[in-house]
Amino acid sequence: MDISSDISSVSPRFDPLRSMTVRTKVVVLLALLFTLMIVVEIAIQQIVLLPSFADLEQNAALTSMTRIRLALDRNLESLQLNDQEWSNWGELYQFMQDQNPAFIATYTTAEAMTPLKANVLMLVDRDGRVVFSAARALDSGAPLDLDFAAAHVLPEHFPWRQNLAQGKPARGIIRTNQGIMLLAGAPIFNGSGGGRCLGMTLMGRLLTAEELQLIGTEAQAAVSLREVTDDNRFQRLVESDKVTQVFRSFDDLYGRPVMVLSIDLPRAITLRGHLAVTYSSLYLFGSAIVILGLLFVVLDRVALKRIERVTRHAVAVGEGADVSARLNSDGTDEIDQLSREFDRMVVRVDETRRQLVDQSFRAGRADMAKGVLHNLGNAMTPFSVRLAAVTERLQSLPLADVKAAATELKADAVPADRAQDLIEFVKLGSEEIEGALRAADAAAAAMEQQTDVVKRILVDHLAAP
Repeated sequence: MDISSDISSVSPRFDPLRSMTVRTKVVVLLALLFTLMIVVEIAIQQIVLLPSFADLEQNAALTSMTRIRLALDRNLESLQLNDQEWSNWGELYQFMQDQNPAFIATYTTAEAMTPLKANVLMLVDRDGRVVFSAARALDSGAPLDLDFAAAHVLPEHFPWRQNLAQGKPARGIIRTNQGIMLLAGAPIFNGSGGGRCLGMTLMGRLLTAEELQLIGTEAQAAVSLREVTDDNRFQRLVESDKVTQVFRSFDDLYGRPVMVLSIDLPRAITLRGHLAVTYSSLYLFGSAIVILGLLFVVLDRVALKRIERVTRHAVAVGEGADVSARLNSDGTDEIDQLSREFDRMVVRVDETRRQLVDQSFRAGRADMAKGVLHNLGNAMTPFSVRLAAVTERLQSLPLADVKAAATELKADAVPADRAQDLIEFVKLGSEEIEGALRAADAAAAAMEQQTDVVKRILVDHLAAP
């Protein structure tokens, strides 16, 4: 398995940032930064702010239900105060003793009951027997068919029998055939709050739609009522897109859930919260764009353009352009310091380059001279060889012998055979000298050619730049 081929086949990991300019990287990074800030801000709004508005709305709805309960309690309290004022009355105290019909005819008419704001008025003795009862409509005063008022005696399990025995007031709500009724009971005293308790006065007011509207107005909420038949007590909050509903059960005087009051509140707080978050998001987005633009303009003016100028200058110098150009930055920040250092570096590089050129020129000239000398040496070698050969041959010529033979031949007393030998010797010596001279002449011609070669080498070297 060829590991090197596998390694070479793997493509390098792509890094988009490496192919970007500094300006593009700054723009991308700033855009990512502001995008992250916007995302975080929107997440905070969705996770923290909007739920807080919803919590405020829920708390407001629960507070409204609390106000409904308090308003209902105040209505019961108001009914109980009317009942206590009416029960602590001397004429009523006397009636409970003698049961004079004139009292009924005078003080229990519709006109007399209207100021009490009660649908039901019942007089009960200490044994729970109903001495008198009347049920009328509040608006018309007409008789009202009410099952609770038709009773002749309080039920044995009626919770207020103990209050009746102890002479204590009581209040609560009860279900009737006409709907839910607010009921208050007060002990009957002699008019000064003393004497023996002779019974209890019961006053009731039906919780009609008009009464519910008054309670809702007092609590600043729209309220509705429905009766319940189970024994489950609850308070529940239900939210829709536009309305928050709160449901709460209320117990009757027996301690059992008897009705459910509900309120509907428009989700104005959530709506305002959504509007506030929307406006905040738009403002944040707009601010981010403006700040991003201003920041880029400032960065581009303060740093990016200057860095680009330094980069272009460095690339031009690296590509061999005119190195005499200078950035000439006179500022005090880091980019200006970098520019000045780069100018100084270029000056030093230029000086170093000139020195290297000079040294290279001298080294080239030396190499050229070395080559010329080598060529001259190669050209002079045959010259010296021929010269040595010619010199050696000329030195070996028998000039002295030929001269001695010629001198001897000039003498008169030379035998004929001796003269013949001397003449032959001179002839041979002359031929040898003649051959040596011809060889020397040829060697001289060859050396002349070698001299021309040396001249051409020198001329070529002198003509070289």
